[in-house]
Amino acid sequence: MINKNIFREYDIRGIADKDLTDDAVRLIGKGYGTLLSRQQATGNMQKVAVGRDVRLSSKRLRDALIDGITSAGIDVLDVG
Repeated sequence: MINKNIFREYDIRGIADKDLTDDAVRLIGKGYGTLLSRQQATGNMQKVAVGRDVRLSSKRLRDALIDGITSAGIDVLDVG
């Protein structure tokens, strides 16, 4: 279950390992990838850039997000 309070008007904010678990982030990525995949079906080619900061949780969250996005058939560019 994803905490609905992490979704803001312009971003997603939560506490790593509490709100932003691997499963939650993977589902968010899959949802975003699915949205892009539907747009791609209309002829809009989609590729997503994913970046991160230096927090200890960043690599784990990046991996889960990329896994979710790519599971929907969207290419990802990891910009570090």
